[in-house]
Amino acid sequence: MSADVVNATIPQEITTAVQAAVGKTFEAMYGARPEERPAEEIDMDVPYVAGIISFVGDEKWSLCWMLPQPTAERMAAQFMGGMEVPFDSEDMADIAGELVNILAGEVVAQLERQGMPAQMSLPTVARGAGLRVFPDHGNGVARIAYDSPLGNFWFRVAYGSDGASHRMPGH
Repeated sequence: MSADVVNATIPQEITTAVQAAVGKTFEAMYGARPEERPAEEIDMDVPYVAGIISFVGDEKWSLCWMLPQPTAERMAAQFMGGMEVPFDSEDMADIAGELVNILAGEVVAQLERQGMPAQMSLPTVARGAGLRVFPDHGNGVARIAYDSPLGNFWFRVAYGSDGASHRMPGH
């Protein structure tokens, strides 16, 4: 299954790197590869925690990992060796940032293998119900959704001349 490209073409190397990194990283951390599902099935009106990282190099783009509350709580508990982590806690924000940071490191490795070097920023974390992340402008947005034994989650890839810029509602 391919990424759901919303409004433009994103280099295939980027979506391929994200998809490969998701499979490899999730399997290493949680013991199973998640399965892609149609992005149009995403329920964006539930509480989410989102880890966001920007990439620079030959291309400028960003990656946002959206974790619905039940998925975030199960992933955080397993990440913390069985310890429950409240969704509204600072620990949950730290874990979401660390998870997207780990994944982004693998994305960079995947891109380097394809001859497309990139550097990543420090992670930013947002949390809320009905959370939306918007690019200021750019050439494209893709959504890649997954089901896993720990719950569903999805990614938003923003690509373009300023794909690394984000504006949260109200900001």
